[in-house]
Amino acid sequence: MSCFLHIEELNEMKYGIEIQNTPVERPEALLPDVLYVASKYGQEYQCVLPKVSGQGEGEEAQEEENQQNFNISYLLAPMGKAPCLTKEKDWWTYEFCYGKNIRQYHMEEGEIKGDIYYIGFYESDKNWTNTSNEAAGSHRLQRYHSQKYINGTTCDLTGHYRQAEVRVSHGGVRESHFIIVLHQHFRGTRFQIFLWKHAPGPLWTFLCEEGMGDYINRVDEPSSCSYIITVHTTKICHHPYLRPLQSHKPQPIMCNPVLPHEQFVEYLRIQ
Repeated sequence: MSCFLHIEELNEMKYGIEIQNTPVERPEALLPDVLYVASKYGQEYQCVLPKVSGQGEGEEAQEEENQQNFNISYLLAPMGKAPCLTKEKDWWTYEFCYGKNIRQYHMEEGEIKGDIYYIGFYESDKNWTNTSNEAAGSHRLQRYHSQKYINGTTCDLTGHYRQAEVRVSHGGVRESHFIIVLHQHFRGTRFQIFLWKHAPGPLWTFLCEEGMGDYINRVDEPSSCSYIITVHTTKICHHPYLRPLQSHKPQPIMCNPVLPHEQFVEYLRIQ
């Protein structure tokens, strides 16, 4: 028996197991789309798997067509003309200028005091039209769009150049994420910080909040000169690649007790 793990199906589909009272006779040969399991008491069950192949394929094709005329960068472009976003955390103020740069400095009495550190300068957006199937599947599954910010100020503690990756994705009903993952570049080697899908708190949440505008929600520094900045906005919530996955009704998996031939015949006689 061969099988494979369909990650996107596990992410998008839900299943509900229903245990039936009516027994079935153990077949002489294995049946297609049937799984046999046993309880801790040794009772065997025959579970019929639902047919879900093809579900959502039409939607995916439509998304491909829509994406050509529904550019993510176009949706985010107004942020480039708007004032830079800032957030104070402890001693520092963090400033994010969309499509330009990310800076870090100290403020006193409304003025910048001391040195200004550049976390990165804008380099590029993710090119959705030039992506391998594997990479596209990963981006689609996690529902994010990315930007790169490079050549930031050298970190005194590590000697590495600061660099940023900006990610835009969703995380649930009416949610999208705009994540800036700051990490470092040294002698051509990139050290990426991966995001945990079930991280505690709003560590990587970029929420679509109606009427709230754009703002930096939080700044995290998991290691020296490496940051995660979370921005809330409303601009990308409805893009077909970034909107929340459609919620499907749970697909039932019907399980019946399995009886050997003699016991099944006796069951029918009693009935």
